[in-house]
Amino acid sequence: MKIKIISVLVGILIGVFAGWYVNQNEKVIVGNETIVLEVFFGNSAMNPNSIDCNKVFPVEREVSKTEGVARVVLQELFNGPTVAEEDRGYNSLFSEKTSAILKNVKVQNGIAYVDLYDVRGIIPNASASCGSAHFLASIHETLKQFPTVRDVRYAINGDPAVFYDWMQFGCNSTDTVCDPTPFK
Repeated sequence: MKIKIISVLVGILIGVFAGWYVNQNEKVIVGNETIVLEVFFGNSAMNPNSIDCNKVFPVEREVSKTEGVARVVLQELFNGPTVAEEDRGYNSLFSEKTSAILKNVKVQNGIAYVDLYDVRGIIPNASASCGSAHFLASIHETLKQFPTVRDVRYAINGDPAVFYDWMQFGCNSTDTVCDPTPFK
């Protein structure tokens, strides 16, 4: 009887410690619960010939309930559409090749700061006019589903000027979009 009680207690402690370990180091998994999030992709059936490059459409993804929901939803987006979603006309610049482009994301004062690894060689056509509109719309709509996000700012390896130059928007001295401070 004592052995059985000790085994149960050890099992509980291992479970509690494992949960704590994941939460302290990953900041993702909270429990066995799941939540449904939306990621936004283009769709050739709903927007034939990509007439409007800014048009993106939601796809639901079920994920483990998280503390770092912005990171998880962007990871889902950057994985690209599934085969089943592609069969329904969904398309994106994001795919298996872009699954590891997220360096960091944080939300502060209504702004999501998305720091990417250097994606310029992975998806070079994202800087074309329609490509950049689709790229930005997918990320904006995916993050703006959360009431805490009003706007999105971007950087490549912590430098927003590199991102905005790549997108051919550039930076000027009066615009706070290119301030690297929030990415540090």
